[in-house]
Amino acid sequence: MNRAADSLRGEIVYTNICTTCHGADGSGLPGAKPFTYTYPPLWGANSYNDGAGLYRLGSFANYIRSNMPFNQATHESPILSTEDAWDVAAFVNSKPRPHKPLGDDYKNL
Repeated sequence: MNRAADSLRGEIVYTNICTTCHGADGSGLPGAKPFTYTYPPLWGANSYNDGAGLYRLGSFANYIRSNMPFNQATHESPILSTEDAWDVAAFVNSKPRPHKPLGDDYKNL
C-alpha cells in the first residue's frame, strides 16, 4: 500500500461486510456448544489478546484478504482489496482486547 492503514475507513468496511458474522460490537456469534463460536469475537474480553499473531497488522490484513468474507474469498480470488483488508485490520485491532504480558517472552535471546 502507498498509504497508512486507516481505521476510520476500516470501520465502514467492517460495518458493511463483517457485522453479518462478527456483530456490530465485534462479539462474534456463539456456537451451539458451550465455549464455542460459529464466528469468533474480534474484540472484547473473549477475543484474541494483544500478543497473538492476528494483532500484527500485516498478518491480520493478509488473513482477512485471503479468507474474508468466509466461504466467499480465497487466496486466489479475494473479495476485499488490499487497502480494505489493511483498513479493517487497523479498525479491529484498535478495539479493546485482553492484554498478554510479554515480559517473559524470549528471556534468553
